[in-house]
Amino acid sequence: MGPLKVVTRAAWEEQWGDPRTYYVRVDSTTPPGPVTCPCTFTSPPKEGSPVFDVQEPYSPDLGFRFFVDRPGTLTGFTARLGPEVTWARGYLWDDNERLAYADMDLTTGKVTFSPGVRLAPYRPYTVSYHFSGPYYPVAENYFTEQTTQGPITAIHDDLGGAGVFGYSMSGFTDPPTQVYLDSDYQISPTFEPTP
Repeated sequence: MGPLKVVTRAAWEEQWGDPRTYYVRVDSTTPPGPVTCPCTFTSPPKEGSPVFDVQEPYSPDLGFRFFVDRPGTLTGFTARLGPEVTWARGYLWDDNERLAYADMDLTTGKVTFSPGVRLAPYRPYTVSYHFSGPYYPVAENYFTEQTTQGPITAIHDDLGGAGVFGYSMSGFTDPPTQVYLDSDYQISPTFEPTP
């Protein structure tokens, strides 16, 4: 009973395929409890994990890995931007496939997917954004365990915490997958369950 992580690896002709991780829930026939949504995952202040701005010569892609416990729609996300950002674009990924993208409103840090994107329960997703500017916010040692808020769960697994980063050298065709010190990059997805 309870959450269960299943990791599988496919093999053919003595070659190993890439590992894939999926999350399922084993319990009685009781569905997840009711929630009032839209639901937005937020990162409240955490003792020992202050938020500070980092400066880098190259702007990384910053992301947030999560799953939901019921079917529904991801309508977008918000991100706290660092100073001197002049443009930004947000993405939604499923495994290594880009499902949606949209320009970010620099005043609010909001990305809106229109129409929203349907999500399946317990399947890992990543929202991320790429931006101009040398600064971005980070809180290190933040996602040290799996964290659930309403129907949204921030993933913590053998890769590390929910915060991920990467560099778009391949033309924005791959999600960020690197993890550093279980960091949080202040990204908040918004989810609307199916009635």
